[in-house]
Amino acid sequence: MLLVEIDFKSKKQFQGVKTYLIDKEMTGNDLISLLNKFPKTFFALSFDVGEDFKLKIKPKAPTSGKPGKGEEKPKVDFCRLVTTDEKIGKSFIFEVNDFKDAEVNHSYHIDNIIMPVGEKDFAKIREMAKRKGKIVRIAEIDGKEMKRDILFEA
Repeated sequence: MLLVEIDFKSKKQFQGVKTYLIDKEMTGNDLISLLNKFPKTFFALSFDVGEDFKLKIKPKAPTSGKPGKGEEKPKVDFCRLVTTDEKIGKSFIFEVNDFKDAEVNHSYHIDNIIMPVGEKDFAKIREMAKRKGKIVRIAEIDGKEMKRDILFEA
């Protein structure tokens, strides 16, 4: 049950994608109840908690990285977190213990799709299918690049 009434600032639909904008102050519990009410929905949350914590997620999901001009790397800016909270920083950056600046890029390589056995409903098959592959995590931490492959099935 939502703790607050949803008051949408705007509603849009383009190419089958519905966008609802909520622009108001909410508590952490309000956000969690909203996420629980719509578990299959993509939430592009952007908020500030004073000067110590800023989160910005672009409303449009990223496409494959487009190369930069010349020697430039592709611009990675889908999700940006700025924090002075050491505990939060370490929960995202586990390659090193102490750092000032970090940029992380994840590439998903799907090698196989595992479909549920015995299910006949195509919509359920699509929803229940598991992707198997690896995540390539490239982290640039204080100017030093680190690469790691992580196998997954989800």
